[in-house]
Amino acid sequence: MQRLFDSIKLLEDEAFRDFINALCKLSAEMVGMQVITEFDPQNQAGSTEDLSGSTLVATYAHKRRASGIALPRTMRTGDFSINKLGSVAMLNVHRLIYRNPDVAWDAVTRHLLAIIRHPQAPTSIRLQAARTLDDILVIVPRNISSTGDLMGQIQARVLNVLAQQVSVGNMSDIRRMGLETLHQILQSSGHTFVTGWETIFNMLGSVCKTPSSSLPRPSASESDLSVISENGPRRPSFLVEERSNVGLVRIAFQSLTLVCDTLSSLSPEHLRLCISTLGLFGKQMDTNIALTAAASLMWS
Repeated sequence: MQRLFDSIKLLEDEAFRDFINALCKLSAEMVGMQVITEFDPQNQAGSTEDLSGSTLVATYAHKRRASGIALPRTMRTGDFSINKLGSVAMLNVHRLIYRNPDVAWDAVTRHLLAIIRHPQAPTSIRLQAARTLDDILVIVPRNISSTGDLMGQIQARVLNVLAQQVSVGNMSDIRRMGLETLHQILQSSGHTFVTGWETIFNMLGSVCKTPSSSLPRPSASESDLSVISENGPRRPSFLVEERSNVGLVRIAFQSLTLVCDTLSSLSPEHLRLCISTLGLFGKQMDTNIALTAAASLMWS
């Protein structure tokens, strides 16, 4: 079977597009079945949101009962089609870069993002989709040999997809992976970027939170474990969320530090965006980050 997937790179673009679409469809069906397996142990027919944005009705649950398919436990920890989709994409990086986006780029990235955003997909599958997507996003900028308009178009595609991953609000692990991917991209390819700085600064600034006074206040009787701050009692769940966000802030600030090392390459407009983003980090809970950001502002 591996030989079959290795030979896909020999296909013409139209056939390759059909293969990618079929693989995405298989993945959608498998993930849909896993959702039902995990959340509907009695195999009752139900409906869930389709990975492509439409409605995934009880078709998959019905097919499972009719065919007798039962997913083994090992299948729930990883998806075969996601794995193969990533492998095929990595073997055909040139198509992702130099062909029209509708040949492979759009289908692959849209499908992986849909899984990442799917609230009922198993966590392991969402993380697998994020890893697969991140591997693609890191390798594509490294393999751009053209300059000019094409380079800017590819870089914009990569950053726009990554921004959608970083904006996923219900899983900090997925956001963390996206920010780590941005750091890798900036390390290896940041010096080549001719566009997308607005998107980069938006991603970095998105992890910065305003002071916790904006958090809702519970009543004093809600929990004896509440921590009293100058802004009133805060529930432990808020503190856990803040600690998680501190981790995201630290990762994002590493990328911002990389950008600050090459300020001379930024246009005046992008320099202003950089300074504004530094200001956001200067207001964060982490004292080291806040002080470093303030110092960077002085040097800027």
